[in-house]
Amino acid sequence: MGLAGSGREEEALRLYGASCARNKELQTSAIDEIAFWVQLRERYLTPARERLGSAAAERAEAEGRAMGWTQAVAHALQLAQEREESGVSNI
Repeated sequence: MGLAGSGREEEALRLYGASCARNKELQTSAIDEIAFWVQLRERYLTPARERLGSAAAERAEAEGRAMGWTQAVAHALQLAQEREESGVSNI
């Protein structure tokens, strides 16, 4: 969610797509049932989708869903490392 709030909407939606794919793989719907997660999505991902536009947002989520969990975690760690190296303290 931090990515969505810091101007990295496409990356945020890509990782969100990966997390949705993982939840489906694990057969859990907790992300749709726990108010905390629903509120975070509404607060950060809805505006991110609006800023990107529908087609780009859908493409980023689809890329995330297709990347697999291991690759998604590696990608998130790479983003964190890049952010750290740039001198920005949070994602």
